[in-house]
Amino acid sequence: MCFFTAAVCNPGYGVPKSVFGLPVWRCYRRRLGFYSAGNTTTACSKCGEGMTTAREGATAPEECIPAVCDDLPREAPGIAAWPAACKGKSSCTTDCSGGWTGSVTVVRGADKTWGQPQQNCSADKVPQNFTGQPSLSPANIIVNSDAAITFTMKFTTELPAAAGHVSLFSSTGHINPELHLKDMQQSVTRRSHSAPAAAGVTSVSPRGSSYTAILQGAALRNLSNSPGVLHFTAVLGADDQPTGITAELQLLTGCASAPTDAPPTGALGPWAGKDCSNAAVGAQCFTSCNWPAYDGSGYYVTCLPDGSWSGPGGFCFPTSCTGSPGPEWAASNCEFMHIGARCTAPCPQDVFTSGSGYVAECTLSGWQVMSRDCSMSQPDVCNDLPTPGPPFWQQGLEFQLCWPECG
Repeated sequence: MCFFTAAVCNPGYGVPKSVFGLPVWRCYRRRLGFYSAGNTTTACSKCGEGMTTAREGATAPEECIPAVCDDLPREAPGIAAWPAACKGKSSCTTDCSGGWTGSVTVVRGADKTWGQPQQNCSADKVPQNFTGQPSLSPANIIVNSDAAITFTMKFTTELPAAAGHVSLFSSTGHINPELHLKDMQQSVTRRSHSAPAAAGVTSVSPRGSSYTAILQGAALRNLSNSPGVLHFTAVLGADDQPTGITAELQLLTGCASAPTDAPPTGALGPWAGKDCSNAAVGAQCFTSCNWPAYDGSGYYVTCLPDGSWSGPGGFCFPTSCTGSPGPEWAASNCEFMHIGARCTAPCPQDVFTSGSGYVAECTLSGWQVMSRDCSMSQPDVCNDLPTPGPPFWQQGLEFQLCWPECG
C-alpha cells in the first residue's frame, strides 16, 4: 500500500470509496480480478463476469483472463447435483429441485475457486409431492398399557432443510394438530443415481424420507384411558404447518399388565410370555409345570372384560416325593423318589429285635406309610406255679417272672 499527498494513484493502485460516498485518499494495490492504469483518483476497475487476473496489481483490462475451475461447485441447498459440464468453466447455472424452486449461478472467483451462489433456491413450504402414508407398530394396544408405539412417517419426497423439522401431534377432526407429542427423527433417506445424460449431467433423484417417533406409557395414557381411537398427524416446521398425513391408533379393552398373583404350587415360575401384558379380552397367559419335580398341563389365566385376570386353570402334580416319610426313614435316602416307589427302613437293632421294618409309598398326595413292623422280644415266662419257697410266693401268679427259678 502506498500513500500520496496528491489524489493520484500509480498504475495497479486505486482509491476505494468510503462509507460516506467520498474517496478515501489512500492508494491500494489492486487484488485479483481488478486492474488500474494509474494516474487516477477513482477505484480500480473490475474484470467482467467469469474473468480474473493472473496477478495482483494488474494495470490494464487486457490482463483479465477467463477464470475456470477444474472441480464442481460446493453443495448448495436445493441443488441435488451440479452438472458435470461445469468443470473447466468460469460460471455454472443449474435449476433447483426436491421441493426447491428457482435456479442458482456461481462464478469462478479470483482465488481460482468457486464463489458463493449469486442467488439461492427458494424452499417450498410443503413440496407439491409431499405425500405419504404413516405406519404404526403395533396398530392397536390395550387401554393403559405400557406398550411402545413406533410411528413411521414415510414421505415421497426428501424434505428440504429449510422446510423445518417434522413433529408428531395428536389431532382432532382427523387432520387439525392439537397437542405436540414429540419431534420425529429422520431415519432413512434414499437416493438413486441415474446414468449421465447426453449433456454430461449426473442427476440425483430423491426418492423419499422416513421419520420416526416412539410413544410409550404415560405419553399415551395422558391422551386417553378409555377404549376408542386416537388420531395423530405430522406437522412441518416451527409454524406447525399441517401436512394432512394422519394415523389412527386403536385403544382396546383388555389386560394392560401381567397377572400379579403367583401361579399355584408346581408351576415353573411367574406368569410369562407375550400374551401376559397388553392382552386382549379372552387372551390367556400360561406357565408350565416345574419338571421333573412336577408334571401336568401347566396353569393358565384368562383376561376378563373388566381388565382383570381370572383364577388359574390347569394342573401340575408332583412326580416325586420330597423329604422323608418320617423320622424312622431318616437314613434311607427316600427324597425325590418317583410316584409309586416304596422306601423301606429296617428296625433299629438296639431297640427292637423282630419285625420286617418300616415301609412308605410315594403317592400323588405325598408319602403314605404302608407298615410299621418292629417289636421287642417277649420276656421268658413260667407256665406253671412256682415251687414252695419263700413265703411271698402265692398260687394264682401264673406267667409271672420266676425268681429265683421256676421248679
